[in-house]
Amino acid sequence: MEVATKQKWTWVATREIFRSQNLYADYAIYVGGIWEHVFNEVVMLGEAYQSDILYDVVDVGRKLASLDVEEGEEVELCLIGLRRLGVDSKAMIESRGYDSEDYDGGIYKLMLSKIDGSYCFDWYKYEGEVNE
Repeated sequence: MEVATKQKWTWVATREIFRSQNLYADYAIYVGGIWEHVFNEVVMLGEAYQSDILYDVVDVGRKLASLDVEEGEEVELCLIGLRRLGVDSKAMIESRGYDSEDYDGGIYKLMLSKIDGSYCFDWYKYEGEVNE
């Protein structure tokens, strides 16, 4: 019998936008604060292609332009893997595998939730598989 596994994610950073009227516009204003933790991780890799992450930044903004998040709901906005030679998207991470040694900078996902009318951007870092 196969043992069920689930992914273990650890919270690493949060940026809250209070009572946003236009989430897309507010994202553009606060993008530096929202992405700060991951930008710092990319810079620490030294050789990483730092411009690669900008595609993900723009993609998240594009998603927010048409996204409607209900109170109490949590939505995954992006999944990125940080390598010394670039940044991978969700499809490439799934292709290489979450536990690939290629991700020396880690794997992160950005979640958006709405709590008491405020939007909360939370970053989580992948910590491995957990057997149940």
